[in-house]
Formats: sequence, C-alpha cells, structure tokens
Amino acid sequence: MNKLNECPYCGGMAKGCIKTVESFRKIHNYYVVCTECGACTERYDTEFAMLQDGKFHVLTKKEAIEKAIHDWNNGIFNTQTKLLHMTDQEKLLWHIEYLLGVAWHGAMVPMDSLKWKTAWKLRKIAEGKGLLMLQRCRFVKHMLHRL
Repeated sequence: MNKLNECPYCGGMAKGCIKTVESFRKIHNYYVVCTECGACTERYDTEFAMLQDGKFHVLTKKEAIEKAIHDWNNGIFNTQTKLLHMTDQEKLLWHIEYLLGVAWHGAMVPMDSLKWKTAWKLRKIAEGKGLLMLQRCRFVKHMLHRL
C-alpha cells in the first residue's frame, strides 16, 4: 500500500477507510480521511461503473483503494472538505460557477425557482460585461485575476 501524505490542512495523520452501505446488497466504499480535521477524499466503490477514459468501468478493490490514495496524495478532496477550507472569495466564485452552470446547462432545476432566476440574471450580467466564456475553468481564472 502506498504511503499517505500528512493532511495539507492541519498536518494530521491520514488513514484509509472502508464504509459498508447496505441496500439491496453490501456496497463497500473506499476513501481516505484525516484523523484530526476530517478532510476526506471522494468515496470509490466496487459495485457501480464509473466513466474512465471514455468507457464505463467497475473498479476492483485494489483500483478503488489506489484512486483514494492518489486523490489524497494529490490534494483532490470531496466537496464538503473543499468548502470547509475555502476562503470567502473562493466560496463566492465556486457558487457563481455553479449558478452559471445551472444557467448554461439547465441542470435539472425548476424554471420558476429562485436558483434558476438568479442563475439567468447572473448569466446575462456576465455576458453583458464580456466575462462569460464557454469553459468554466477559464471563467473562474478570469474572475480570480480580476479580483
């Protein structure tokens, strides 16, 4: 098993975990978590296929463990961990990016909801100021540069 780096947020010790969820069958989730602050990677299972290199693939136990370790050692964390450790500015940009995604893709949001209306207003403002680009990552980098 590969060595786990210390937690980038608090310097705590990381440990590999398995969580078993029972529904129609037992599903094992593999992930890495900090024993001090709770920073955590996404969970990977061996039951449901995930898109990998353009094809659907069911991970083996070894692959799921390796992905969790890779994520931890490369600073790839779950959404909750990212949000807990973001600055207010990063949270604002993350939320703006989400709302623009709603406006751009539709994202299964009811058209009469406040979220939908806010997203479309934000999109119109961004388009009017020439800030909206097709790739989200370019938009966020552009916004970070401007702030």
